[in-house]
Amino acid sequence: LEAQFRDLSDACIVLLRSESVKAPLVDAKVRVRWDLYREFEQALAEAGARLDEQVRASPELAAFAAGLASRRPAPEPSRGAVSSEVDQALYRRPADPLALALAVAVDRRADGSACDFAERDAAAVRAQLIGLGWPDGNVLVLTGRRATLSALRQALDVLKRRGPSASRVAFYFSGVAAADAQGRSRLMVFDAGLPLDEVLEALAGLGSRGALAILDAPAAPGAPRPGLAVLAGAGAGQARGTDAGQGHGLFTLELLRALRSAADEEGRIAVRAVFERAAVRLKDSSASQTAAWSAPEGLDPEF
Repeated sequence: LEAQFRDLSDACIVLLRSESVKAPLVDAKVRVRWDLYREFEQALAEAGARLDEQVRASPELAAFAAGLASRRPAPEPSRGAVSSEVDQALYRRPADPLALALAVAVDRRADGSACDFAERDAAAVRAQLIGLGWPDGNVLVLTGRRATLSALRQALDVLKRRGPSASRVAFYFSGVAAADAQGRSRLMVFDAGLPLDEVLEALAGLGSRGALAILDAPAAPGAPRPGLAVLAGAGAGQARGTDAGQGHGLFTLELLRALRSAADEEGRIAVRAVFERAAVRLKDSSASQTAAWSAPEGLDPEF
């Protein structure tokens, strides 16, 4: 086993290795396969325990942690527990093993910039998708320090590989978005920014019922792409509003409220109808952001 620890600048802090060797019993032909697995399991457990001891005793990691502690800002005053009616799904539709989803959110980036309630947004979206039939294991969530540029690109690669055979594909992002020198939107994850065009191109055409991208961020999705519906909660340059009492971004809150209302009814849940209901409520509650819909003519995926 090998564990390599790196900081955000990609400098290696420490490299730790551990091994354990077992000789499998081969005295009886019928026992060979069982003993191989048994001995391998024992060796792996021993190596794992030794590696754990090395991690805990590493002076390099202790020094790194001490350095982080000295730079850690003072904790913010507690705002108390926050809860919302959209945090949990009150319905449970039949599981669809071919449905895939990826949710990405970062409350506080490596450069210190913040986006209130983004990670709560992603957790609520995950809960609602599972209620709509997405299997728990098919909804990948990247938040906080796990939501790095490399991790997001790897997750998108998984969607591209598995997406052509999927029934439904959904992508969700809540957080900071910025424009580059050419005015193109970039989704800002923990350590860097990824062009929105790159994300949408990866999603276009996936899923037999069409793919869906939901952006609770000030972003410009651009021209419609084949097989992809994009729901943007704010235009480029607009502010992303939040509801501190509910603990969510305004667009995510209104979208999930509209989705819950539609899910209480039997039958197909069309994305366009849910979006339009949410857009009206968003307009009533916020003068600073306008939701936008982008999809090819006639495309209306299902939740």
